[in-house]
Amino acid sequence: MRATTLNPCFTDAWYDLGVTLSRLKQCKRARACFLKALSLDPKYEWAYYDLACLDALEDKPNAAFENLHNAVAWDFGRSVSS
Repeated sequence: MRATTLNPCFTDAWYDLGVTLSRLKQCKRARACFLKALSLDPKYEWAYYDLACLDALEDKPNAAFENLHNAVAWDFGRSVSS
């Protein structure tokens, strides 16, 4: 959280904070962090992927598929296999 305070435009810090909060089952706060990361970088495929995971956990299949589609659209598959 300190990194996002020191540099609020550091996309990776917002994403990493979202992952941490997600693991702590603080889904609402995690979602806000992933959305912040996407507001800074709309092509951040991992943020879309993790939003899809949150959507699936919250039984929101349409949103999950949309976010998964966005992850793939921004080359998620290539970055995973590299």
